[in-house]
This record gives sequence, structure tokens and C-alpha cells, in this order.
Amino acid sequence: MKKFLTVLLALSVVFTYTFGAAGSVFAATSKTPNYDAARTAVLAELDASYNSATTVLKDESKVYSVDGTTYNIKLDAKALKDVALKVYNDYKEVIQKQYEKLVKDGNDAGSIDLAKAAFTGDSNKVDIDYLDITNAYYGQVAGYDNFLNVVYGTDSAQLYLDNLLNVLLPYTQNYVAAELDKVDLGAYSDAVMNKGEAFEITYAEKAAQVVKDAKDYVAGIKFTDTTAAKEKAATLATVTDAIAAITSFKTDGKVDGTTAIPTWGRITAGNEKIALKPSAGFETIDGDKVTTKYLIEGVDALKTSDALKGDEAQDAANRAAYKAYVEKKYAEKYAEYLKAGTVDKNIANLDKYKAVALAIIEEGTIAQAERWGTEGEFDAQLAAAPGRYDVYADAEKRAATFKLATDKTGELLFDAAVIDKNMKDLKMKVYYEAKSPVSNEDILEGASITADRFAWDKEVALARTEADRKAALGADDKYYAPEKEKINALFDKRVDEINACTTSRQIAVVTKDDVTVPSTIKTAETIVAEFKTALSSGLKTELELAKNYIEAKNHGKLSNDPNLIVIDDNSLNALMAETFAENGARTNTAAKGMMDKVYAAIEAYPAQGAQKANVKAVQDAIDALPATITNAEKETVKAAFNAYEALTDQEKAKVDTARLNKAIAALKKIAEDEIKAAIKALPAKLTAADKSKVEAVQALIDAYDEETLWDNKWTKGELKDEFDAVRAAELKDVIEAIYKLGENPSADAVKAARKAYDAYVEYWTDAEAGDNAADDVINDKTLFYAEAQVKANIIKATEALKLSVSTKLYTKSNKIRVNWKVKDGDASYIDGYQVYKSTKAQKNYKFMGKTKKSYMDNKKNLKKGTRYFYKVRAYVEIDGQKYYSDWSNKGNRIYK
Repeated sequence: MKKFLTVLLALSVVFTYTFGAAGSVFAATSKTPNYDAARTAVLAELDASYNSATTVLKDESKVYSVDGTTYNIKLDAKALKDVALKVYNDYKEVIQKQYEKLVKDGNDAGSIDLAKAAFTGDSNKVDIDYLDITNAYYGQVAGYDNFLNVVYGTDSAQLYLDNLLNVLLPYTQNYVAAELDKVDLGAYSDAVMNKGEAFEITYAEKAAQVVKDAKDYVAGIKFTDTTAAKEKAATLATVTDAIAAITSFKTDGKVDGTTAIPTWGRITAGNEKIALKPSAGFETIDGDKVTTKYLIEGVDALKTSDALKGDEAQDAANRAAYKAYVEKKYAEKYAEYLKAGTVDKNIANLDKYKAVALAIIEEGTIAQAERWGTEGEFDAQLAAAPGRYDVYADAEKRAATFKLATDKTGELLFDAAVIDKNMKDLKMKVYYEAKSPVSNEDILEGASITADRFAWDKEVALARTEADRKAALGADDKYYAPEKEKINALFDKRVDEINACTTSRQIAVVTKDDVTVPSTIKTAETIVAEFKTALSSGLKTELELAKNYIEAKNHGKLSNDPNLIVIDDNSLNALMAETFAENGARTNTAAKGMMDKVYAAIEAYPAQGAQKANVKAVQDAIDALPATITNAEKETVKAAFNAYEALTDQEKAKVDTARLNKAIAALKKIAEDEIKAAIKALPAKLTAADKSKVEAVQALIDAYDEETLWDNKWTKGELKDEFDAVRAAELKDVIEAIYKLGENPSADAVKAARKAYDAYVEYWTDAEAGDNAADDVINDKTLFYAEAQVKANIIKATEALKLSVSTKLYTKSNKIRVNWKVKDGDASYIDGYQVYKSTKAQKNYKFMGKTKKSYMDNKKNLKKGTRYFYKVRAYVEIDGQKYYSDWSNKGNRIYK
């Protein structure tokens, strides 16, 4: 110890210790006083440069050249100050390292100036890995200008450019988000910008979506350690280009209309590149230009309300000019016909040309209007227009008829508004695109009041989604719960999208692509397999822990001990992998935290004695199976099979299953033979009455497919042909029943036809397959007409009823009985009678009650000596509305 102290004291003569930012550092010795003074001087210079820099750093734009490409980047004063502070602290470290290097060399600089120069010399470069600075020396920041160059990253080495770009990113993101908040969304119209598309969007909604997409894009920009400086610079420049060009505002906050307004901020929004255009702002007292409002540029079809008004005004002017052209050509051609004496012959076609041309100019797009309203194609248009006019005129006549079409009750069959819309759409297709002919289906598309295609399309979409969900999830054990939840979330999202649709076109758009389960969602089998592999690598220690646990549990037990835990390597691997997977582990780290679950599973695993007992019980059950198997032994075989399936894999390996397999094969053949015989027994020509027979065969096939004794499915032909034959026969019966209704069908016949129709549609409709059985019944409108006709007849019969009322006094029971009978008409269809009562013959009648009987007793509110008047009417209720007969005569009686 004494010797150590002596050496330490000796060293202290040469060196003394001070403490700075980097820990213990060398101080000057008596041999190098100039370096000590020089260090003090350069540190003072660094302080001065840093302090001066912080006063001049400000928001500005600067052009950077990185790898030969220039970028205009917005610099934020706060970001620059962050970098300046880092440069300042880093170079304090650099100066200290240079100082230590100079002192260690032990050379006297000769003077303070020479010592100071040594700090700026290239030969004294140092590497400071923990600061990410290599080949650094004080000369790089010596002086105010050099210091600023390093802060800005513009010196030849661009030492701090990457630091600056990293620091600028969050400042830039915040700045751009704030500027995006200045977009004047109120400048955009609520008018629909994409008429005709499945999901319409207004100009205002589009503008709001563009801003949101742009914000999401900017917020999502990330720089990593591997992102190159050139890529970072390009990103920042793209997000904030042309900042310095905003110079078009007057002090009153208005945009200088004589100055071209520059764009700013070419940002990605969705799949589009957008630019923001200043629309309002002001100039500060210091001359800075401040933007208060922006408009969006660069997005196709997005226009402000003012721009739309301007377009509309220009379109109106253009259309007026095009109409004048048509009138001019009409007059010129008329004069030509007049001169040639052929006016009578050609005037009709000329009139048709004018009608077509003016319609296109008035109702078509501006491009269509221009083509028919300017020189170039007049002769061809004059030749083509008459034929197109006639095609559309014929369609108009049919449309007018369809709008008046009703069923037997007078109810309209078609929606006139839908027909009008279809005709408007068809006009340009006929007049401009020369569509011919126009079919009734073209005119009536979606106009049928009795058919709700949207409801059906929605039902189909939902049914198919659920079928796809079931197929994706597969068997109950295909996925564990966490993965099932993710898959269900994908399909739930699709269901929500379908339910949000309001038109069939929207459903078609939403369901265009199938819901797909990403490969990142793994099956139970895959997860278990990965853990089995991991148990030989990343979870090798855990496997050893499990083996040690088994060994510890078996400690002191003899080899024949029934409580001995015996698990072979494959079974232990499977046990552990399944335990990890079932308990939600999806990483090795998570699995390592579940060893308590593994230990519990090991303890729950059948011990040696239990395994022997289990194996014996199953083997005995199998050996007891009869040599000859019939369906009577099926439950016995299933019991043995289920007992075998309940064993562990380790136990299964010890069971002889030959007899069981033979029994299962026998039962399988019995089932197959039964199906074949049932199919063979079906009539050669199936009728609707044979449906139950075909269903019985299908039930056998379904039972075969669902049987757990074997995995096989019935692959020897489905019953499609048989069901198709039954369906065709049943459809024929339904159609014939409707045709037989005739001109004046009876209510019973219509009711029977409707019952057959409903049964057919309900049974054969399959939404998942997109099969709407109602479409098969070609004469369904005849049925609907007949139903309406029966309703009309019932209403007519009810309204034509004549009722006769009489009264009788029952003194013993204190009541007046009101009796009535049908004097004229058919009352078989009525739903009941309403009875009204009054004490005056001509007024103040109040409802007394309703009944299906032909009388009603009045026991309440009777006063002796008072005369009471009664009247009755019949009623029928159809489709929620009541229809009444005329009132009966007035019966009366004095209560005594």
C-alpha cells in the first residue's frame, strides 16, 4: 500500500485531474501551460459562436445539395436551435479530446497562439463514437460562420445534416398539420361531384377527405437509422416545397389579384399529389407574409363553389352559342329545301335533327353539346338524327303506357319517377350514342313496385359473407380463439359495410373483392408446429425445465410405480406446444412465461398406472366388438371409437385398432349400400309429390358426411339432377295453378295458388347461391293481379251490402238486443260489424262495439223511459285499411 501511494503521489506531480462533461480529463501541466490557455480561449470562442447563433436562427427556407441533387427545405428556428445546442455540447467534447491528445503528446506549443492553432489543425482530428462524430476537430466550428455552417449542415462535410433532418421532421409535421387546418373547407359546395357513381361524394366531403388523407400521410412519415440523408431531404422538401414564394398578400388580408399566387405544400393525399394555394392572408408589421386560408389544387374534379358557379355560367354561355348554331343551320337548310322545292319532303327530318341536336346541347355533357353545336359533322348528324329520334319516340310511348299500368285494384305496377329517370338516361344513349333498340327492360329497370331487388341483393351479399366466414374459419379446431377473433373482425367489417349500403350498386362495389384471411393469421396447426420447432432451439431451455420437472416429480418412485409420470419426447413436445398455443402465447418470450401452465399440464397427464388402465379399457372395448357388424352395433362401435380418440397419442400407440378399423369399415359400407339402394329406388320420372323421397335420400347422404367414425364425404354424385327434376315439376304445378285462375278467379283458388307459390319460393330460394326462386315463376304478376282482383271484389261486395236492423227489449235481463241481417249482398268475406248508439235519431251516435255475430246486447248506460237508436255497418280490413258497407236503417227501442 505504501509503495502504491508513493507512485500515486509521483504521478500527481505530472498530472492533476479535473471533471467535465466527459468525466475525468487531463489538465495542463507545468510543461504545457500554453495548451491550457488555448483550451480556455477556444471554449470561449465556442460559447460566443453558440450565443451569437441562437440570436439569428429563425424560420426560413434553404436550398440543400445532397448527393448532387438540390432540395428546398423549410427550416424551423426551434429545430435549428436544437441542433445548435447539440453542436455546442458535442464540440465541447471534441475540444476536450483534442486537449487530451495534445497534452499526451507532451510537446510545448511555444506560444498561446500556436497552441490555439493546434486545436484548429487537421492533424488533431479525433473520433468520438458515442457522439457519432468521426474526424472532428475544433477548426470545423471555429468562428461564428463555421459554427452556423455546421448547424445548417452546409459545410463541406455536412457533419450535422442528418441530425438536422431528423430534428426537422416532427417540427415539419406539426407545421404542415397546422397549415392544413387552414384549408378553407367552407369554400366547397355540398353539391355531388360524382353523379352516377355507386358511392356519391360532395365537393365539401371530398375536400375534407383530401385534408384528412394529407394529414395522415404527413403524420405517418418515419425516418429510421437506415434512411439515407438524400431520402430524408427529398421527403421534407416534398412536404414543404415553395414556402418562400408566398408573397401575394396585401396588409388588408386580401390576395393581390394582380400577382400570380404560388402553390405550396405538394403533399400526398390518397393516390393524389395535392398542392395548397393561398387564398387569404396578411402582411405583418415586420413584412412577413402570413397565410390564413388555403384552397386545394391538384385534385381532379375538385372545385370551389365559386369555381362551379363560373363553370356553370361559362357552360350556359357555350350552350346558348351551340343552340344558336343549330338554329342557324336549320334556317340555312330550310332555305335550301325551299329553293329546291323539297320542303314538304324533308321538313320532318329537319325538325327531328333540330329536336335531337337541341336535346343533346341542353341535357348532354358540355363535350357532347360542343360536338353537336359546332361546325364539322352537320351532314352526318342530319342523316343520323331522324332514326335516333324515332327510336326514342317509340320508347317514350311505351314509357307513358307503363306509367299508367295498374293491377286489377287500380294499384300502379311501376314507379313513374324511376321510369322518368331511366328515360332521361336513355335519351343521351339513343340521341348521342345511337343505342337501338330500346327494350322494355331498359325502360323498366328497377321500376317494378312489386320487386325489391335491393333487399334481395343485400340478403345474397350477407348470406355469401357468412358462408365465406364459415369456410375461412373451417373446423372448430382450425384456429385458436385469438385468431378466430381476428378473422371474425374481418367478416364483421364486411357485414357492416353491406348493411350501410342503400343501393344494389353500392353492394356490388363493396363485395367486388372477397374477404381474405392474411397469412399473418396462423392456424392452430401452424402455431403448434412452430412451437414444436422452437422447443429444439429458442425454447430448448424450457424443454429441459419440463424434463427436469418430470424427473423431480418421479424422484424416489420405482419403475413400476403407477404414479410414475411417463411422457415420451414426442408427446412432451406436443403437450408443451399445445399448452403454449392454447394459453395465447404467440412468441417464444410469451411461452417462457407459461412454464407454470406446462407443469400443470404435466401433472394432469395420465400417470403410468392410469395409462395402463386407459389402454386396457379401450383395448377391451375393441376386443369385445362382434365379428359380424350390423347397424345394431353402431353405437357400440362409436363408443369404442370415442374412447380410443380420447386417449393421448402415447396411449394410442399401445392399442391394437385392427378390429375397430374393420368394424368402422363395415359400418361405412352399410351406410354406402343404403344410400345406393335409396337412390336406385327413386322413380325414374320424379314429380313434385316425390320431393319427400329425394329429401330422405339427401338425409342419408348428410348423415354419412357428418359421421365422426370416418372423414369421407359422399363423392359418388350429388342429388342435383333429382332435386332439379322435383323443382321443375313443382314449378310447373305452381305456374299451371296460376294460369288456371282465369279472368274471374275465386278467392279460394287464389289462396291455394298463393300458398303453392309461397311454398315454392321459400323452399327453393338460396341466397348464398344467389338463387331467388321467385324469378322462376314467369306468371307471378298474374297471381298478383288475381289477388288484387279478389281484394277489389271483396271491397266492392262489402261496400254493396245492405243491412236491416231490428231491436228487442228483454226486461228480465235488463237489456236491449240489437239484431241485424243482410238484406242484400254477400257477407261471407267481411271481418265483422260495428254497432253505434245514440239517444237522438239523427246525431250524436257513439261507438258501442264490434262483433262477428249478427246481434249485440246493450246492457250498460240504459235509463228507463229513454228511447235508444242503433245503426250497424259491416267492415273488412285489407292491407291495414278498413272498408265499410253503407249504414243500416236505424232501429230503436224505449228501455223500460
